[in-house]
Amino acid sequence: MLFNSPEFIYFFLPFSIATWWLLQKLEREHDAQLFVILCSIYFYGWWDTRYVPLLIGNAVANFYVGQRISQTKSKKLLIAGLLFNVGLLGYFKYSDFFIENWNAATANDVPVMHLVLPLGISFFTFQVIAYLVDCYKGYVEDFNLRRFAFSISFYPHLIAGPILHYSDVMPQLKDRVNFNAQQFSQGLFLFAVGLFKKSVIADRVAEKVDPLFAADAVLQFFESWVAAVGYGLQIYFDFSGYSDMAIGIGLMFGILLPQNFNSPYQSVSIAEFWKRWHMTLSRFLRDYLYIPLGGNRNGLFKGILAAAVTMTIGGLWHGAAWTFILWGILQGMFIGVHRIWQTLKIELPDNLAMAVTFISVTLAWVVFRAESLEQALSIWKGMLGLNGIALPSMISGFCQTCTQTSLVTGIEVIQAAILLTVCMAYANAQKEAQLLEANGKNLALFTALFFPAFGCQVLMKALSIGSFDSFWKAALLTGGVAAWCLPVWNVIVNPYQIFKTEYSMGRRYTSSTTNERYLKVEYLLRDAKERSPDSAEAIVSTINRELPVERTVKKSPQRDAFIVGSSIMGLVDPELLNKRFPGRTFYNLAFLAAKPEEILATLKALKRKGVPIKTVVYGLEPIAFTDIKSYGPAYRLHPEAGGETKQRVIFDYLFASSLSEGLGRLLNEAKGMHSVRYAIDGDGRYFLDRYDQEIARDQAAFINKQFPVNAKPANAPPWIKSRFDDFEALVKWLDDEKVDARFYLNPLHPHVMKAYGEDRLEAFRTKIAKLTRQKNISDCTHLLATDQNANQRFYDYKHFRDVESETVINCALR
Repeated sequence: MLFNSPEFIYFFLPFSIATWWLLQKLEREHDAQLFVILCSIYFYGWWDTRYVPLLIGNAVANFYVGQRISQTKSKKLLIAGLLFNVGLLGYFKYSDFFIENWNAATANDVPVMHLVLPLGISFFTFQVIAYLVDCYKGYVEDFNLRRFAFSISFYPHLIAGPILHYSDVMPQLKDRVNFNAQQFSQGLFLFAVGLFKKSVIADRVAEKVDPLFAADAVLQFFESWVAAVGYGLQIYFDFSGYSDMAIGIGLMFGILLPQNFNSPYQSVSIAEFWKRWHMTLSRFLRDYLYIPLGGNRNGLFKGILAAAVTMTIGGLWHGAAWTFILWGILQGMFIGVHRIWQTLKIELPDNLAMAVTFISVTLAWVVFRAESLEQALSIWKGMLGLNGIALPSMISGFCQTCTQTSLVTGIEVIQAAILLTVCMAYANAQKEAQLLEANGKNLALFTALFFPAFGCQVLMKALSIGSFDSFWKAALLTGGVAAWCLPVWNVIVNPYQIFKTEYSMGRRYTSSTTNERYLKVEYLLRDAKERSPDSAEAIVSTINRELPVERTVKKSPQRDAFIVGSSIMGLVDPELLNKRFPGRTFYNLAFLAAKPEEILATLKALKRKGVPIKTVVYGLEPIAFTDIKSYGPAYRLHPEAGGETKQRVIFDYLFASSLSEGLGRLLNEAKGMHSVRYAIDGDGRYFLDRYDQEIARDQAAFINKQFPVNAKPANAPPWIKSRFDDFEALVKWLDDEKVDARFYLNPLHPHVMKAYGEDRLEAFRTKIAKLTRQKNISDCTHLLATDQNANQRFYDYKHFRDVESETVINCALR
């Protein structure tokens, strides 16, 4: 039963997950674990019932042997256990290989056994070996047969890993597993991504790569490169797709499985590649082969020898053929070259190092996929052009007399370039999943991934599409769904996205609840560029000064002072500070959920691009130094203020709000009740128009909704130490840049003050005072919470209105 089969997706998977959570809810966690063990046995038996006793017997035998080894510390029993497991793997996997080579070497005719390799035997053999070794070392303390059987048989990892260590799963089973909606949605996302990788990409690439490796003709230059690079992409999307599906299923069960791929084609060395590719295999080879062989503790060349032996065994583990052994030898050789290169202390540029690593890995993939060593050598010769160069049909028109190949058209090169760009430019699915929340937008994303991934196979068969066009048909189907989903969800769910920066507004105001930082930085960078001596505006201004004209174009003052902080600071009118800092022109650079590291990155980017920074006023709140789940993708860095790409930022904004919130905003927008107005091209502040309209209609009702009289204060989340470290770095940078920095503590509502407690607020004030080296830092925490009208006063403060604005600023800058 494959993960992408209908019977698995529509029957087995939902039944097993639903029953698991039902039993967990009934507090029958032991029965839930036994149920999953039975499901895993059924899953295994679906492939071949003959080997079900092997799976059960192997797990039970190794459990009791490991327990006995732990009790006696018997080295002989450990060796016996290891020989049994290695022998079992060798019997099923390598018997025919050794017989064939024995016959070839001795001219005998011993009949091969034609054994069927038990599903997953390579994976659970490594798992039980690790278990026995750790029992001998005294690392294992949990000897529970049920939990051990669960970790061995858990069906998501049986087909293609990840290779589980007993400690990956068993500790998670000691207590009842609690349902987590966000974790479940992340699992759905990973499963959809993995299914998409496998069904839409890997299977379609295989339809082009497989005929090339099966061709009777000798592959020439373009054919060889398409075969090599194509297979590298196929195995990555196939293998990582299965791993994503396995980890996703684990998350749907509430079980965390170890990450197995981390964008391996972005590696800048072969050593880094093996830290990113099949990470659980690398972990086993390192801990149970490389380190016991001496690792890098015994000098350079012994370390290289240990790596070579380890990788050769790793190659043989992948399959019973000389091609796999040669592949392992090549990997060991690459690691050896890398170690020697490190001693030369020569560093290549990252892009060049990435290219060298990818080409090396691609060359090795040829022998991994080839049917024989002879075929691998032939393809390598083809990649060097030694077999001739036949042009694909797409470019054959440039040379009418050149030979044309019928095996590739040239479209494959474009396809490979697109997929390589994806591999080398974007983060892995696990990182993306960590940012997901259970909301309508991500449900749409899951739908857009899942249905093309599963439906494309049915569509291919229904339309009887040939192998050449299948990739593009699948891509067309997927692209069509995505092209429909993205703009529709962008408008319906959140009309305040980056594509709608002037949605129903005039040119002065733009409307957004997620992209204010992006737009503010864009405006300031554009403004600085226009003020550059080389800008068109500056040149025209110079010409005008030299001509006898009566009128000159007046330029607005250069913005050289900034208000920073989170959303409350975004309401501060910069004119209030302009009056108190003569000669300065303030711009409100506050943005939603601002954290110190993001403020620092933004200021650095502006400074680097020529924006003067003379004064900074920072209103601090304890919430910015704690972990708040509502901090979503809204605070993504502007491309100039970090390592993000513009496309990445846009994508995150596109999937930033919940369905209910977006629909509510859409209705309010239709009524003319704009949630937020931004003066991006003005002074940077924003206005809460919808709140103003609501309070104008019924002030008492609005105040009660915002601050319920009998509301019970929530417990404040714990401090995050790294946030204080980031703040200290920000303070140091401001000092180094000779910036006049003013820090103060923002007023807090009584509900928030009760949530943190006086002791924590005092500790926060002391910490901030120490970091800013301001013993008498302005503490406005209690400013608006000391009278009966605290709610009204605090609301007015949040809008920085009239008297309250002056009151807060006077406190802050005293």
